[in-house]
Amino acid sequence: GKKGNLRLKAAEELELDAVIDSSAQDPIGVVADATGGVGADVVVEAAGTNEAISLSLQLLRRDGSMVALGLSSEERIAFPWNEAMKKVCRIVFSWSSTSSSWDKALEIMQRSSGYIDKIITHELPLTAWEDGFRLLDERRAVKCVLIP
Repeated sequence: GKKGNLRLKAAEELELDAVIDSSAQDPIGVVADATGGVGADVVVEAAGTNEAISLSLQLLRRDGSMVALGLSSEERIAFPWNEAMKKVCRIVFSWSSTSSSWDKALEIMQRSSGYIDKIITHELPLTAWEDGFRLLDERRAVKCVLIP
């Protein structure tokens, strides 16, 4: 639920139009209510799981766009082909790790520092990187910053 979930708390701090707790709410219903039944213009899929990909397509409006950022832990995954075809949607895959991408991301972060500060839950010395990863893996952190 929301009370115990750091990510949901952080999302609420960002003053977004809507924050959906999929363990307590029906995401499809929430998006349908918010869009008059049309669906979302853009859905960002960041988990890379079969469930998340399927849900992303269900949330999308006809002729909408899905941005795929989530890297799957599986070599091959099922894809709801017919759902995508019926939505006549665009799917944009992104695997960006060039230096210019990082420069752009850092620029956006500087402009949005008020938002970034709300999702950083831990600052740790670089030597404690294993602790940071463990906190993230145990979902006891949203984002960790490692300081050299």
